[in-house]
Amino acid sequence: MLDGEVAGTVISPATADTSLDASLRQRLLSLDQGTMLDELDEDVEGTSARLAAAQKRINHVLTKAGMRGQLCIIVFLIAVLAVLVVVAFS
Repeated sequence: MLDGEVAGTVISPATADTSLDASLRQRLLSLDQGTMLDELDEDVEGTSARLAAAQKRINHVLTKAGMRGQLCIIVFLIAVLAVLVVVAFS
């Protein structure tokens, strides 16, 4: 009876090795994912900073242009969009 209880709690070296290997793989995968998330966070922060700078420049241009200048810019951008659509679909 004691042999049956001991046999149920003892694991083979192959099972222990497989379990350790899976645990190590999971740990390495988790470290890789953490590194990738850190890199993504840095990229997002850089992109956000560039976007904020671009918005600041656009606001400066629109402020200097005034209402009539803004209307001219909008008409110009619509014309550019129309040309791009024609070139893309022809």
